[in-house]
Amino acid sequence: RTRVWAVLLMNAAAYVGLSGTCLLHNKAGFALALLFSSISGGAQVVGELTNIAFLKALPPALVGAWGAGTGIAGILGGLV
Repeated sequence: RTRVWAVLLMNAAAYVGLSGTCLLHNKAGFALALLFSSISGGAQVVGELTNIAFLKALPPALVGAWGAGTGIAGILGGLV
């Protein structure tokens, strides 16, 4: 539960911060955009680990289908 809230707050801060960097038209704005993008990436990592922990209670076929869909999306996304 705490990890889910951490992901929520990190993503919210990242999105609000990224929207604010659009107003800055200098190097500081770019640096802040990189910072907030990194925060969003960190939130995705924590969210992924949190979701995988919940998946252990599900049937293996369902988890395998989720993993296959993620892999196919990564491959096809790179081809586009």
